[in-house]
Formats: sequence, C-alpha cells, structure tokens
Amino acid sequence: MSITASYVILIILAVRMLLKRAPKIFSYILWCAVLFRLVCPLSIEGMFSLLPSGNAAIPEVTVYQEPAMPENPNPNTADNSGQALQTPVRPADKTLPQLGMMAAAVIWLSGIIGMLAYSIRSLGKMRKLRRTACLYKKDEIQGILTRRKINIYEGKHVQTPFVMGILRPAIYIPIGLEESERSYIICHEQVHIKRFDYLIKPLAYLILCIHWFNPLVWVSFLLMEKDMELSCDERVLHDMGNQIRKEYASSLLALASGRRALNGGPLAFGENDIKSRIRNVLNYHRPAFWGILGSAVVLIIVSAGLICSPAARESMKWAKNLSSEDITKIELVVMPADEEKQYRVFAPEEYPEIVKLMKDSRGRYVREPEELAGGELSFYITTTDGVRHRYANSGNVYLVIDEDSYRASYGWLSRWDYEGDDKLPEGFFDGAQDNGEEMTGGADTGGITFPYSMGITPVTLADKSSVDVELVMTDGKLWRSDDPDFMYGGYFQDGENYVGKFELRTLKDGRVLDQMPVQLSQPELCFYGPVTLVTADYNGDKNPEFTLGSWVWSGGNEYNLYSIDTGGRLSLLSYIERHDEREASVLLDQPAPGSFAVNWYNQQSGEDEAVLYHWNGKNFEQEE
Repeated sequence: MSITASYVILIILAVRMLLKRAPKIFSYILWCAVLFRLVCPLSIEGMFSLLPSGNAAIPEVTVYQEPAMPENPNPNTADNSGQALQTPVRPADKTLPQLGMMAAAVIWLSGIIGMLAYSIRSLGKMRKLRRTACLYKKDEIQGILTRRKINIYEGKHVQTPFVMGILRPAIYIPIGLEESERSYIICHEQVHIKRFDYLIKPLAYLILCIHWFNPLVWVSFLLMEKDMELSCDERVLHDMGNQIRKEYASSLLALASGRRALNGGPLAFGENDIKSRIRNVLNYHRPAFWGILGSAVVLIIVSAGLICSPAARESMKWAKNLSSEDITKIELVVMPADEEKQYRVFAPEEYPEIVKLMKDSRGRYVREPEELAGGELSFYITTTDGVRHRYANSGNVYLVIDEDSYRASYGWLSRWDYEGDDKLPEGFFDGAQDNGEEMTGGADTGGITFPYSMGITPVTLADKSSVDVELVMTDGKLWRSDDPDFMYGGYFQDGENYVGKFELRTLKDGRVLDQMPVQLSQPELCFYGPVTLVTADYNGDKNPEFTLGSWVWSGGNEYNLYSIDTGGRLSLLSYIERHDEREASVLLDQPAPGSFAVNWYNQQSGEDEAVLYHWNGKNFEQEE
C-alpha cells in the first residue's frame, strides 16, 4: 500500500501546483486519495486510472522465508531434489536476510511506539490545560449532517485556541480576547468541527505512525495539515467578509504556537506555517464561479483516477477465476532437476490445491522481465476448451501466467512446495503449444523445409586451408512468438525458436566432408536464428575448436566442444554441463594453455563459480 500511495502522493504534489490559485479546500480534499490508499488494502478497478498500469497489483508485504526447494540447479547431480528455484538475492549465509528482516521489523515497531508515545505526551499536556478552563458559553452549529451543541471554554493557561475531543469536541480559547477577535477565532474552530477535521487529523497521524519510514507520507501529512488550515481560514473570510483580513492575520501572528503539529494532537488555531497562512489571508479574494467549477472538475477527475486502479490483466483474471471444474489436466515441469523428478501429472483430487494457489495470485506486471539465473517450476494446465496454459514460478522472483510476467513477493513464491516424480516426456515443450496434445514435428514445421540451414561459418584449419562448418536442422518446428498458439516456457522466448534435431556438417566447395548429430542432455534442442560459430585453439594442437550449446535452464546453456582436423573431420572433445551464457556458440576463458573455464552460479554456496577443464591428451576433463 505504501508503494502505491507514493505514486498517489507524487501525482497530488503535481496537481496541487496546478491548483495553487484555487480555493485550498480542493487541495485539502485531494489528500483523501492518499488516506484511502494507505488504509484500504483493496483496489477499485476502473477504466480510468492515473496510476501506472504496472501497479495494478503490488505485493504489500515481502517476508523472508526459508525456501521449500533445494538450491542446486545442476540437473545431473544426484542430490538435486528437483525444486531448485533461485532466490532473488544471493546470500552467502541464509540467516542474513532473516536477521535483516527481523532488525527492520524491530526498527519499524520502535518508530511506531516512539511516535505514539510522543503524541500521548502532547495530549497529556493539553488535557492539563483543559482542567483549568472554565465554560464560556454553549453554542450550536450546523454540521455536515446535523446540528451540534458545542461547548466553548476559556482558560488562563491556554495560549492558542484549539479543538479537543472525539465524541464531544469542545473549543478552548485564551482569556482576554476582544469580542471581535473571539468571534472569528470561534468561527475558525467551528469550521474544523463541521468538517470533522478533529477526527481526520488523528487518523492521518495514526497512518503516519504506521508508514513513518516513507518520507513521502511525511510530506503529505505536513501539506495536508497546511491545506486544512488554509482552507479553514478561507472559509472564515468567506463567511465573515474580507474586512477582517488584517485583524485575522494579526491574531494568527499573536496566537502562533510555534508548533509544527506532528503529534496527532488537537487542532490549534495558531500552528502550521504561520507565514503562509498570513500571506494567504491577506491575499484572499472570493473566487469566481468559473474558477470554482474548473477546480471542481479537476478534483473529480484526479480523485477518481487516483482511487481507481488500472484494470487487472486478463491473465491475472483468468488465474483468479479458474475453478477445478474448468480443468482437464495439470502437469508439473521442474527445471533444472534430476531426470526422474522433472515431470508430474496431478490427480483430479489434487486440482483444488492448485486452484487455491492460483486464486492467491499476486504481483506487479512487468513488461520486460529480466533474465534470471535460476530454476523454474511450471504448471501446464489444460482447460475444458482444449487450451493449455502455463502458470509458473520463475526463480522465486516472477509469477508467469502464459506470456505475462508479474514481480511477486519472494515470501509467497518460495512457499511453492512441489516436485516431480517422473522423466519429462520427449517433445513435451513442442506438445505444450498444441493444447495438450504431444507433437513430434511432422507436417507442421512452422513454414520451413528440411534440411534447413541454421548458418555457415568459414573456419581456417591447422594447415591454413579452410572449410565451411554448417549447422543444419533435420527435424522439428519453427515457433514464432507472434504465433497465435505460442506459449512462453522452457527454452521458448521472444522471436524465432528453432526446436528439434540438428547436425553439424563440414563442407569444401559444397561437398560434405563429415557430419555429426548434435546431442546434448535435452531430447529437443533450441536455437534462436542464424548461428555463427566462434573458434579458438583450447588444447594447443593448432586445430580449431568451437562450442555449440542449447538451453538447459533459465540462466544459460549446456555445450559441446568440437574440434576439426586438417581433413575436415569433426570430433567431440568435451561436454560442458552448464555455462551461464545464452549464445549458441561462445568463446571460453583460457586461464592457462590446455585449459578453459566456464562460469555458473552455485546456489548451494550462493556464489558465482568458475569451473576449470584441463586437457588430458584425449579430451577435456572437469577439475574436481
């Protein structure tokens, strides 16, 4: 709520400048939108909103919790439970975020207690003044809803007039005021009572106590009080006439309390920016009709735009309104994970649990989510209309619903406690595009014919001759992100996605010298357009070597390292199980001759690590 209210405050500050010459009552009423945003946890959706669309659903509280999923993202390690979602922060010690949150909570509560204690102390002082005051007279005023009887007291220790009381507010004034001065001072305090300002100020201060850590809330509290007093002064001048301006300004100066009214205490006549109030009183003129009408129109439009939130996106509405009866199948995919724990099909009696999770969907819509070096836990939900939807937790950072990403709270995402119990079916991600039916490519190729060239790279050999190395797609399908049936997930991303089987070929003058299928841990590989191979000599034999890799997790690819001899023959030198790069072919770091290094994020240690590979004369071996 505090984040959304901050947007509202910034907009009101700008609008307040536009209403600088308008009656201050309009600026005062505008602050109601801030009170609403800070108090009400619910949002009113509307076609018109001045708030950014990304703030339609902002997580209110983020609480650190231990993730329910182990943190080793390596799909080939035996101790991986299949639930490795990366935390948004990479702590070396998991207790640090917990301690930080606990310390922040203690500081926050201490601030609340301190501000409330200060307010209670100030109220106690005012109550002492009230005990020594004597009844001056009883008055009757016409309030917003009904007439009210108001007691007016005089006190010898009262230095500036004020209103005090919740159920029965009373006015307290100093002894010895002249009759004319007393009349408009009482009128000022009566305006406060008519408008229930004596209730609004304590409520605003209580909200400030809760949100004291937000500097914009402090600004709004001060300016709201200022607008409250300025508008009250203007109302007195409107009712009693411009002829009292000088006397009224003199009373403000004489009865100034010198307090900034940050205590949530009673409304006092002579507080809150006396200079501005005197200037406003002396410059006051009754506003013209058209000025009032224009200001009222601005007030209505801005208030409606600030109270209403942008309408929720269709994907979020779908998730929140889904019922178990709408579902025909729910499949779980966890990446990366043990091969035996990548996939699971839920039984119908388990659907309500997933639906309950989806109804609790939350998060701020993000148009361009950043790529994460972490795992993904995805539900593929096939509904009765034959459409398969994706509902996913990406790295404990984003909630993904179909193609929409929402920045959600870590505390909520980390509680997703699900794991697979089977291998991922071959061609699953192809099938995910076809409303729940598995595909193996076949006739639907996405408009390409096989063999399909993915790019040719000229390579200079050890004897200074050259060959062409071509990556060829032999089966599969081209998926485009603008296709109507395209669905994000796994290796699918914006643009072109070539998914299927591939092979490498070496050519000389158009003649094939050698060919080799490209095989990695995934049954289907994915490339994102033309591929240019990057060559280097990693083992010192003068022959060119190059990497070629495909998606294995959201943080990067797995790679093969190939070599080409002077006859154009291909050989596989090493398999690199994971490297935090996303390009199809990359240049590896060479810390020493006959070795190379790859980088990956170790979620167990919470640090980026360099993994070394050394040449043993036949192939590259990973350093233990």
